[in-house]
This record gives sequence, structure tokens and C-alpha cells, in this order.
Amino acid sequence: MATKNPFDPSEFFKAYDPDAIKKMFDPQNMFAFVPDLAGNSFDLQSIVGASETDLKAVTDANMSTVKTYNDLLKEQMGIFEKLTTAARAHVETLEPIGGADAASRNAKIVSEAVQKAFQLMQEMAEAATKANTKVFEETSAKVEEAIANIKKA
Repeated sequence: MATKNPFDPSEFFKAYDPDAIKKMFDPQNMFAFVPDLAGNSFDLQSIVGASETDLKAVTDANMSTVKTYNDLLKEQMGIFEKLTTAARAHVETLEPIGGADAASRNAKIVSEAVQKAFQLMQEMAEAATKANTKVFEETSAKVEEAIANIKKA
């Protein structure tokens, strides 16, 4: 029985599937969340048609974001691979001292590389989270402002 690689990034990438993002921003799917509009005297197709350029711009921007997150996840895995590969290569160049001392020294080198990789991967994720949080906060304020303007109309 094959053992599943715990560092396989494909599970992470499923969250950033371009096809899933496109479906999410399909006009029919989006307007399904606001069925009240269809029952009123609104011409929903006209609204969708008039907004098509804006919706395409949003979808394109989201696809760019998906690519960015895929790249971030790949880079994190690259960090892990680079540091652990460098540690293994370094261990292979060391003078053999034999016995438990060699095993202990080698384990320490690899362990430190793994710890550093995880630290750098975490720093990268935290920087992305911080940037996203800032954008979400700024956008939330703009949404509230837009709602206030709608209520004034």
C-alpha cells in the first residue's frame, strides 16, 4: 500500500482551482443569490449585460489572485525542498565520524533545516494574511460607504 506524501501540495491547490473560481463568478450563479430582483420589474439580463465588462475584470483579477496563491504555495514547498536538500547535501560532504555522533550531528543539521524551512514558510503565509487583512478592512469600509450612498439614492 502506497503511503500518501504529507507534503503533497495538491490538496492545498484545490482551494484555488481556476474552474471553481470561474463558476463562482458566473453571472447566473451570482444572481441566484438575489432572486428578489428577478421577481421585480427589473430586466436582470440588462443588468448582467451592462455589468459584463466589470464582471470580467473582477473574474480576471480573481484569476490573478488564484495564480498568486498557487505560486505562494509552490514557493513554500520550494523553500522546504531547497533547505532539506541543502542539509542532506551538506551531511554527505562531512567527514564520516561514525556511530552515534555522526547520526546525532546529521539529525541536528537536518532538523535545523526543517525548522528554518517551516519558519520561513510561516513568515510567508503570515505576510500574505496581513496583506489580505488590510485589504479586507479597507474594502469593508468602502462597502459600508457604498451601502450608505445607495440608501441616499
